[in-house]
Amino acid sequence: MADISAALIGFLGVMTGGYFNNFLAEDYGRFRDGQALAGALAGELESHTVPIPRIREGLEIMGSKHATGKSSTCRNGRCRQARSSIRTQRRSVH
Repeated sequence: MADISAALIGFLGVMTGGYFNNFLAEDYGRFRDGQALAGALAGELESHTVPIPRIREGLEIMGSKHATGKSSTCRNGRCRQARSSIRTQRRSVH
């Protein structure tokens, strides 16, 4: 009877150890997946923040052109003004 009890205790120990090992391995695997996802998202967000200064610079240039009336848009008759200024610039070059 003692041999069966020792074998049963050993078997239950192995099963319990395997269960906890599986649980910890799964938890660690999910942690690694989360780390990989966080790294991917951080890289993606960083790639979107790189061109922000260039976009700001372009918007400031467009805003200053619009404020001075050198805009090439055709709103409220301003298209003619922009085209006429381009024509005078072309005439002065030739």
